[in-house]
Amino acid sequence: EKLAIIGENGTGKTTLFRLILGLEQPDSENAEIIIAKNTILGYLEQQINLSNSNTDVNADALFDAEIYDLQQKMQNLANGLADTSVLHSKSEHAQILDQYSSISAKFESLGGYTYQYRLAEILAGLGIDLATAQRPVQELSGGEKMRVKLARLLIREPDVMLLDEPTNHLDHQAIEWLENFLQKTSSTVLLISHDRFFIDRIATRTAELSGGRLTIFPGNYSNFVKLSTEQQKSLNRSIDKMEAELNKQTDITQTMLSHRKISSYRSSQKKEAIISRKLSHLKSKLKNKPTQLN
Repeated sequence: EKLAIIGENGTGKTTLFRLILGLEQPDSENAEIIIAKNTILGYLEQQINLSNSNTDVNADALFDAEIYDLQQKMQNLANGLADTSVLHSKSEHAQILDQYSSISAKFESLGGYTYQYRLAEILAGLGIDLATAQRPVQELSGGEKMRVKLARLLIREPDVMLLDEPTNHLDHQAIEWLENFLQKTSSTVLLISHDRFFIDRIATRTAELSGGRLTIFPGNYSNFVKLSTEQQKSLNRSIDKMEAELNKQTDITQTMLSHRKISSYRSSQKKEAIISRKLSHLKSKLKNKPTQLN
């Protein structure tokens, strides 16, 4: 599933992501956010917050911590076996080989042997070379930092990716590459973007956030505009019909009052109030036009 979340600025799209990630808490004590057990979430925020330390981005931001740790353990075990100055008994040698075999199997299952190749491929797709990505963080521009962080997220391919304006700082070629990647990834993608063409090429569903409510439509942005426009036209027809019904009921109420039929008058008043509430509810759903994107 590739779900695009759209809405005017200030409607709460980023806040929704932060709620899902547990970075903010719902206002209501009764509200619940339920994430399936063992689901791995990955987040690309709009504002880059990489460390300003002097350590390499390579060590801190690019390499998967688990893969990196397993690789170091494998190297230590291999060095231990190759050290001729240390004499191992047959049982110790076998034990080290068993450890190496177990660790290398996990390393392989995580894609460790192809990790660097895939990383270089992703960096190239996003328009940044490995040498640049390995420079200290403070030497990178804002756009380079964002692309490095995006590369780290993409290579992990978590169960769910939450991408907040991922095309910021990307040129046309990098955007096109990212579109192809997201179309093919097995990850579920929740996407915030103001780029209608980007959404059109990726989204399998489009959700509009407006007035604190999320309305989900099948398909991409173009399909959302079509369905939303049809929905508003249908809503207008329902409003016109109910306004006519309200006017008719108002006339009945006035007639009952003029004829001094108090019981019928009060009954008609109640019907009038019910119709009026339904009409107000319909009008609250009415918008001039669907969310407009660039």
